[in-house]
Amino acid sequence: MFPTIGTGELLIILLVALVVIGPKRLPAVIRTVAKTYKYIKKTAAEVTASINEAADDTKDVINDQKESLSDYFGEIEDFDDIDDIEESKNKNNGKENPKKQQSSRQQT
Repeated sequence: MFPTIGTGELLIILLVALVVIGPKRLPAVIRTVAKTYKYIKKTAAEVTASINEAADDTKDVINDQKESLSDYFGEIEDFDDIDDIEESKNKNNGKENPKKQQSSRQQT
């Protein structure tokens, strides 16, 4: 996340800080910088955990929706069976009413 700082770069930063800040205030400034760095690192970890938790919750919701849709589409496929039942009823209706068929043949 943060760029790495080598030993030489760290020494240059400390020398510049020593010249700019002074030897008396340098330890306090270093402590403050260290505390700030730890705080930023901790906050970044919390934000990352929060984002991961939200992503997991979203995945759970999506999976629940997929399951409900698959159940729904399974019910729709059951309706296809109803069409087969209706077709068989229509065929049986033709067989059950032979008088109608004979009367329509006699009229022609």
